[in-house]
Amino acid sequence: MQKAIRPFAGLLLVVILLSAYAQEKVQLVYRAKAGQTMRYRLNANITVEAAGRTFTMEITSVAVQKILEVTPEGNIKQEQTTESYEVTFNGNKTPTPEEALKERTVTVIKPNGEPISRESEREQEDSSSAHIGQAFSVIFPANPVGAGDKWSYTFKEDSKLGTVPGTVEYTLKGFEQWKGIRVARIESNYTAKDDTNFSATTELLVEVRTGDTVYASAQIEGMSFGAPGGGATAKARFEVERIEGSPLPEGEEGKPTQPQPTAKPEAKPAEQQPTDKKAEQPEKTEQPEKAEKSDKSEQKKKEKTIDEVVKEFEKLEGLFTLYRKKEAGKDTLYMAIREDQLEKLYFLQATVSEGIPTFFLAAGTPINDLVFKFVRRDEQILLVVPNIRFQADPHKPIARSVRRSFADAYLEAFKIEAKDKEGKTFLIDVSNFFRSDVMQIQQLASAAAGGSYTIDREKTAYLAVKAFPNNIFVQTAYHFAGGPQRGGGLMGLIAGLAGGAELADPRSLPLTVNYNLWELPTNNGYRPRLFDPRVGYFYTEFTDFTTDQPEQEKRYILRWHLEKADPNAPLSPPKEPIVFWLDNAIPEEYRDAIREGILEWNKAFEKVGIKDAIVVKQMPDDADWDHADMRYNVIRWVSSPNNGYAVALFRANPLTGQILNASITVDGNMARITRIIYQRSIDPLAAFREAEAWEKGLVPFDPRVCTLAEGSMFRAWTGYLMMELLAPRRNATRTTEDQFVKDYLRSVVMHEMGHILGLRHNFAASRYHSLDELANGELVRKQGTVASVMEYDPFNQMALHAPNTVYWNPTIGPYDYWAIEYGYKEFGVPTPEAEKPSLNEIARRNTEPGLAFETDEYADRFDPYVTRFDLGRDPIDYWELLLKDTNELLRALPNRFPRPGESYYEFTRVFFGTLANYSTTAVQLTRFIGGLQIRRNFRGDPNAQPPLQPVDSATQRRALHLLVQYLFSEGAFNLPKSYYDKLAPNPARGGGPIPPDAPVRDFISNIQRLTLTRLFAPDTLRRVVNNEFKLGNTKNAFTLAEMFRTLQDAIWSEANTGKPVNALRRLLQRAHLEQLTDMLVKSSAAPDDAKMLARYHLRRLHAQLKQALPKVQDDYTRAHYSEAIDTIEKALNAQYMLGMPEVRLPSLMELLGLGRE
Repeated sequence: MQKAIRPFAGLLLVVILLSAYAQEKVQLVYRAKAGQTMRYRLNANITVEAAGRTFTMEITSVAVQKILEVTPEGNIKQEQTTESYEVTFNGNKTPTPEEALKERTVTVIKPNGEPISRESEREQEDSSSAHIGQAFSVIFPANPVGAGDKWSYTFKEDSKLGTVPGTVEYTLKGFEQWKGIRVARIESNYTAKDDTNFSATTELLVEVRTGDTVYASAQIEGMSFGAPGGGATAKARFEVERIEGSPLPEGEEGKPTQPQPTAKPEAKPAEQQPTDKKAEQPEKTEQPEKAEKSDKSEQKKKEKTIDEVVKEFEKLEGLFTLYRKKEAGKDTLYMAIREDQLEKLYFLQATVSEGIPTFFLAAGTPINDLVFKFVRRDEQILLVVPNIRFQADPHKPIARSVRRSFADAYLEAFKIEAKDKEGKTFLIDVSNFFRSDVMQIQQLASAAAGGSYTIDREKTAYLAVKAFPNNIFVQTAYHFAGGPQRGGGLMGLIAGLAGGAELADPRSLPLTVNYNLWELPTNNGYRPRLFDPRVGYFYTEFTDFTTDQPEQEKRYILRWHLEKADPNAPLSPPKEPIVFWLDNAIPEEYRDAIREGILEWNKAFEKVGIKDAIVVKQMPDDADWDHADMRYNVIRWVSSPNNGYAVALFRANPLTGQILNASITVDGNMARITRIIYQRSIDPLAAFREAEAWEKGLVPFDPRVCTLAEGSMFRAWTGYLMMELLAPRRNATRTTEDQFVKDYLRSVVMHEMGHILGLRHNFAASRYHSLDELANGELVRKQGTVASVMEYDPFNQMALHAPNTVYWNPTIGPYDYWAIEYGYKEFGVPTPEAEKPSLNEIARRNTEPGLAFETDEYADRFDPYVTRFDLGRDPIDYWELLLKDTNELLRALPNRFPRPGESYYEFTRVFFGTLANYSTTAVQLTRFIGGLQIRRNFRGDPNAQPPLQPVDSATQRRALHLLVQYLFSEGAFNLPKSYYDKLAPNPARGGGPIPPDAPVRDFISNIQRLTLTRLFAPDTLRRVVNNEFKLGNTKNAFTLAEMFRTLQDAIWSEANTGKPVNALRRLLQRAHLEQLTDMLVKSSAAPDDAKMLARYHLRRLHAQLKQALPKVQDDYTRAHYSEAIDTIEKALNAQYMLGMPEVRLPSLMELLGLGRE
């Protein structure tokens, strides 16, 4: 790994040393003074596409640069070393190469930034590293420039200078203030002129006084990563920021320097020649020393106190005292920090107040959180982010090692503008801090809107600044300028998934953000609680090096600080309840349902002795606080044109796990489930794509992501449609549309409130009841339809078959009571470790009915009992019932759709939406084939079961027979042809998952084909043969041979009966034939036994078709069989060579230039 990492160890050297050193006045030049030292931080995120997968590398490094000498001509000699260097690969930290921290590079540049010489202890750089450095550099023009001026520079190949061919075009965008520094904003576009595809767009902020680049960010494409000629292509985002020092001392402007002509590569710079240092010393040191003393004396006389500096400012007293002065076109904001507030931990939260209707930036969405401390260094206050992921007892020697190994991050440096008379309170200028991108809002805005956007600082302003005893509140109206991503790209894709930004004008993206700054609670009586994997809680974790143990990770669950007011009472109210406010934007008709969904959890808290743990209040219409003010826990209502989601959002102390504040956001479309179908939902093939994404790990894993609402909306629409069309034909449960929606909202809010309390999803909870029990309304109203509301549960299908039950889960279940007991029961002991025996007694009950837990890590993969949106103790019973009801629903559709006066497209929508049930069921049934059941019980838990156990053979067999019956039999999808006459294009607009010509045959065929592909997938076949091997009783085992024979007999049944083969069946048979032949003639990862069976069944089929062909009467079937016979013969006679060397694809490590694994 070190070979690939090492070139980047010097990357910051290149970036900084070749960076633009320019100054704005009349002439842009770089100015410096010998002896000055600067520190720069580099953050790089590199994405590598290799071996069909995506890998990410993150680099964080700090470089130290020292000005060694400045010649009379203004040429600057500088030295750079690496202070710290950290690399993570796919989230895993990699060892730092020793050479990275030992390397030293010395360069000489002209005043305009052109390189003159370079001396390095490193090996020759690869071309990408050189291109990156050149992309970050600014070579200033010979003539003065102003805003809007453009110029360019061409780098030539020079091994001595380390340059490679490339051209860069510059544009001076203007001048502005950045963190109290006057800067020139320069945009550059770099293009490599060698045989690479390297290109970069860079934005640089150049200090006007010195020409030093104080901040730069670059988007890079076509970066070569790995071995020359055999590496992988990468794209990257680099950020460089000066975090300390300056090329010139504070207050010194430096001498004007005339632009120098471009030096020839062979010319030796003046500073390389021998000099008489003694002769130069008086000129260089005596006069400046006198001047410096005079300056310092004068400065001391002129120093003002805080009171003098803020004399005309508005004073806002609170956690920190703020001083604000608003003038025309200027809003100055100072913050006073007391000496006793230094080194304490603070928590900064950024939350969307007014956003855009996308999942990413809807009102109330958390943007980012920052745990930091203020640290004084000389005449600066630094904003330091401690590396809290790695800790040790500060009183033990190991703490020194931890501090050395895991550096803190330095995000901001504020000059101390003034002090109080005692010198114990420091004034800093934060005018730009709450308008900056310190919380990385710009990146999120671009992703949400599907374009490239930057902060428009002229139109970004403070709307409110408030100081309270416990927090600071600042509301910033950001404005982002930019536009949509040309050609779509990743940003366009992300925006599409998020629902689209729906901007009034894509060039303008306004966003209002609330900043809340708190002191992080410590020593407040909260006791962290240890995590146990048998109970599903979110947790915070860190590595504790204090003691040498096999498991050094320490994990605390996330939960609220709830304590009984009377510890001795069996039932007591809490000292401080969890108070939730209902947003005044929630429609009045839904407020009761939402309130009930939140308060339902009080039942669980009463079981552990806490009464009214949760309180719900109504936000007044004239409230003087904002819904995104995180002092208030709010359930808010947002509006969007076509999204549908509900999401729980909470913030927790990363050191202890204490939840500090929270909110729930509900999109208004959740209340329109009976009247809308999303395009995603009417795509009959969506289930296959989603399944592949989950199973292949293409969906980025984040346990905090909840898609219950989005996924359940289609189920809710289906449930209401079935109730409308099927309930009148049966003795079914009936309810009004209004009540159906309210019950649905109540169920969703219960789920989201569970997240707020710290609970994760539980996808094992749906197996609590049998279908007969789900038909018992009295039972499910007491116990719920599932064991936990943290399940993704569909509507209760049995409500269509029983008169007095429920469609939506009405209450929390046994798992929820148990989980709250683990998280919130008080034990009266002093430390988290002392609670462990009592917690273990609770957790070991996980084998009891209804208490099983399994969550996102393995959901929708190889365990058919750990899936989203299944139901019932035996899920196959549920899937079979859904198929039967879907068949009946399809036959009832023409009687209702379209209604008189409606377009035929209404029938098209509900028809294809109903077909989607076949895809969903097919995906779930295929998971039983070769399935494995996973369990979290520990050894010694009562009635512990094997942690990984094959699904029993009878269940696999039943799942396969259902697939045959409903998807692969001759009678499958045998719908009246009159249905297809009613299919119509969308009259409003084109596009969407259903083409205007509504090719129904293709969609049905693809459902069959994709199901077959899942059954013959190498992973499925591999699990079948492994399960067969594990089973002791091979007589009743479900085998690969049985699966191959069952499918072939069903799919090619006409070969035995002599019936003609219709169009849909021909497509299915071709798909089956393709699966078998591909195992023989293509490079397949299928097990050897599968290939052997494929050859056997091809021969068997060949004989059947040969025998059947003379009896065939219709031309289509005759041609079809003849084609199949030819295909089989070619596959069986395919030439392959024994002893031929294996064709070996390079591994990822080799693609990255790291050698054989």
